[in-house]
Amino acid sequence: MNHTIIYTNNKHWYVTVKDGKLLLKIPRKLKWHKKFEAVLLEKWKHLIERKRTEWKRREGDTAWIFGEQVSLVDLGLKTDSSDQEFQTILKGILSDYCTPIIDYYANLLWYSWSALSMRRLRSKWWSCSSNQNISLNLDLVHLPTRLVRYVVIHEVCHLKHKHHQQSFWAEVEWFFPDYKQVRKELKAIRFSY
Repeated sequence: MNHTIIYTNNKHWYVTVKDGKLLLKIPRKLKWHKKFEAVLLEKWKHLIERKRTEWKRREGDTAWIFGEQVSLVDLGLKTDSSDQEFQTILKGILSDYCTPIIDYYANLLWYSWSALSMRRLRSKWWSCSSNQNISLNLDLVHLPTRLVRYVVIHEVCHLKHKHHQQSFWAEVEWFFPDYKQVRKELKAIRFSY
């Protein structure tokens, strides 16, 4: 299997995929524990083997908006428009779609939210701060609306529950019963630039 092992001074081990290789960061105290390495490799090899769904942001004079190809002209852009102009349009589209959903579910939970921000995040789809600020990955605008709706509901539930314990997942399941399937789909998505 294609992997790299790095021994660190950290207390805990860490596994990730980088450039198509499995990267294991193992505490130096376990350097001679080959059985531990073998168990980690076996447990996490699915990270490399799992199938990825490839999504593109733009293709020629079209862009993917909520899972459908839309002409850049229909978005009010020229084919040679800059990435910054493109992102500004996308932020408006995503904000217009997500804000009413956030309002609706926050009202059901009797919680308020402070601000919504959107930017391209490399490793996650969302976050919610202790100040009730919701951050969404701008790339959500390219995905089908049911995936976006799940992400928004997940974050709204974090307004009430600042953890991922059973009470949080019960709330998410109440609002979005099919959340486990959607989570699998989100984990398999990768964007090509």
